[in-house]
Amino acid sequence: DEPFVRGSPAVRGAVRQGLVRERQATELAREGRDLCLAGLAEPGLVRLREAFRRNPKSAAVRVALLEHLIEHSRELLAGDWRTAEVLAREAVALTPASAAARNALELAADRAAEEKARRAIAEARTLQSQGNLGAALERVEAGLLEHPIDPRLMQLRETLSEALSKA
Repeated sequence: DEPFVRGSPAVRGAVRQGLVRERQATELAREGRDLCLAGLAEPGLVRLREAFRRNPKSAAVRVALLEHLIEHSRELLAGDWRTAEVLAREAVALTPASAAARNALELAADRAAEEKARRAIAEARTLQSQGNLGAALERVEAGLLEHPIDPRLMQLRETLSEALSKA
């Protein structure tokens, strides 16, 4: 029994369980931070998430999880924007007021837009090389619906429009 806790055995038991969960969360958070700092982000995030699950009221655990979600999201951005976006969304859900989390999500959205525009251009160029200028222009127009100010798509539209008018 905890000598400083007054109340019924049920109250003392609940306090004891709370203290155990808090210690476990602190230890899991320490392990998670250490793993993340050692370059093992995935297992580190697993431990940090578990620490947060065990003690969601701990500001230190929340901050550690938030920081490492954002950091790992940024690390993945160049090669795997989809996973980076998932991590950034988790960070925003964890702490909606975090400017860093919102910024990480915006970076992932920018990367997604870039990839979609690149794909539209590649598909249009393939159609163009096959002599299907109309379909190529349609693909560019579809890309511009999603990314209306992409200069590469706008330039390709002009090129294809001119080629179609001459054909």
